[in-house]
Amino acid sequence: MMSHSVDSVRVEAPIRLLHVDDDQLLTGLLNDLVVQSHDDISLHSMHDCDGVLSYLETNDVDCVISDYEMPGTNGLELLDAVRQRWPDLPFILFTGQGDEEIAEKAINAGVTDYVQKRSGALQFALLLNRVRKAVEQRRARAALERELRIEKEHFRMALENSPFVAFRLDTDLRYTWVGNPHEDFEVEQVLGKRDDELLPPEAAETVMEPKRRALETGERVREEVTYELPSGVVTYDLTVEPLRDESGAVVGLTCASLDVTDRKAYERQLERDSQRTEAQFELLVDTVEDYAIFLLDPDGRVQTWNRGAENIKGYAREEVVGEHVSVFYPEDDVAAGVPERNLREAKAEGHFRGEGWRVRKDGSTFWADVRLTAIREDGEFLGYAKVTRDSTEQKRERDLLERKEQLEDLISAISHDLRGPLSVAAGNVELARRTDDLSRLDATSQALERATELLDHLGRLAKEGTQILTPKPTDLCEVAETAWSLVETGGAELVVEGSLTVVADPSRLQQLFENLFANSVAHAGPDVTVWVGPLDERDGFYVEDDGPGVPETERAKVFEMGYSTDTDGTGFGLAICNQIADAHGWDIGVTEGRRGGARFEMSSVGVA
Repeated sequence: MMSHSVDSVRVEAPIRLLHVDDDQLLTGLLNDLVVQSHDDISLHSMHDCDGVLSYLETNDVDCVISDYEMPGTNGLELLDAVRQRWPDLPFILFTGQGDEEIAEKAINAGVTDYVQKRSGALQFALLLNRVRKAVEQRRARAALERELRIEKEHFRMALENSPFVAFRLDTDLRYTWVGNPHEDFEVEQVLGKRDDELLPPEAAETVMEPKRRALETGERVREEVTYELPSGVVTYDLTVEPLRDESGAVVGLTCASLDVTDRKAYERQLERDSQRTEAQFELLVDTVEDYAIFLLDPDGRVQTWNRGAENIKGYAREEVVGEHVSVFYPEDDVAAGVPERNLREAKAEGHFRGEGWRVRKDGSTFWADVRLTAIREDGEFLGYAKVTRDSTEQKRERDLLERKEQLEDLISAISHDLRGPLSVAAGNVELARRTDDLSRLDATSQALERATELLDHLGRLAKEGTQILTPKPTDLCEVAETAWSLVETGGAELVVEGSLTVVADPSRLQQLFENLFANSVAHAGPDVTVWVGPLDERDGFYVEDDGPGVPETERAKVFEMGYSTDTDGTGFGLAICNQIADAHGWDIGVTEGRRGGARFEMSSVGVA
């Protein structure tokens, strides 16, 4: 036969039969039946055994049908010859000899099937049915073998390119198969042996323990095993899977082993480097004296403490670790929830930066520049890192610079405004001296009173500029009512709408109200009504009257130093309001009120 390669067989291919029988009438009848009724079968007939092997050498045949009793070589002898060359080729003995001895010999010789000849067409239907069955079984077996070979080749290639060593053990823990063996071992050295026959005693016990456990429990075991060999310490990632038979009984183990020695060495080196780096960082942080650098847990409690923190805040490490960060805030800030608000912002946004007053252990305060950073690892929130710097001197210098600039503006404005009354006074004194008209001294007195008033406002403004803010939660309505009682309001009326608690310096807030109330009375008259209340859509408050209001073209100028639309005004009242608002970090503006009057709005106001 040409090759009879099972890889070339296709299920849909026609069935090719070779029929060997010396009865030409019988072969002719079978051939006619195939031609007439079986399009998927091709049949070649031979009448003796002499040319059968040659035919099989040169032709593809799916099944041989042979008689038993023939001249020369009989069917069993032909079967034996075919089996030697083509052991899986279907061979059906189709004979009239019904001897059980012949059937037994045929089966022992490897016959595929045994069909006894009978009279009529039924014998051929039975024969062809057996042929189809034999060919289909062979083709199915060939397809399965082909798939197995492909899978085995894929597995072999994958194993050869894999860092894993795969192997199987019997229940005595002896190696029965090794794929992709370790370079230190040949397969022949390992097969049939146990680890205690291949490794030093301690190493063997380390390796065998998880294997025994898998046998005893019937469960998968995976763990890292580390042991020492003459060449050094090695570590393997070992997986052991129980192997079971059809009944579920454990009959061995399937194992995979990955050499992770280099990886573990690298991890140990990384750990050492990390520990060394952490130690160096901790030493660096601890030696910093100008910054308080420490960690907080997720609840805001102190976990670490450096030398700078001790210097700035006054607490020793053992006194403060475990305390909540609110211990460093003024009482008013704690009551207003400032510490928790800062922690929430840092956690939500990733960081928080701000400035404010903080309290030392001895009760003294300092101006702090604070940075608070949320710490996360693999998405898990671990706490906060906090860095604090004592910026009291910087704040003092900044405030002094601002006051210097303000005073320069004041001096310039006052110098300008004093020229008028002083010129009037000087002119009237000169006229009185020349004419002896003492009535001129009345105008001189009024001019000097105006100059004195300007100097008084200058003193008040300078005093306001030197005050340091002490903000705390303050009742807006209470301060407004106090300020109203201290202003000459005549028949004016104050209406307080709603309630609001703001974070402000109470004294400076009162001064702001006094100046705004005085401004309303001065420009709207003694019968003015003034309203005070919180803003609707922003954090802040307003002061509004029902007077003539401020023209839109003048609104950008009203807070300038010395600006006034009143000939008797100093131009300092609203400038002081602007200064107070700016000191708090507020925005101040003027617009038209609900009743057409002036409406002053303070926004970006901290509320408690």
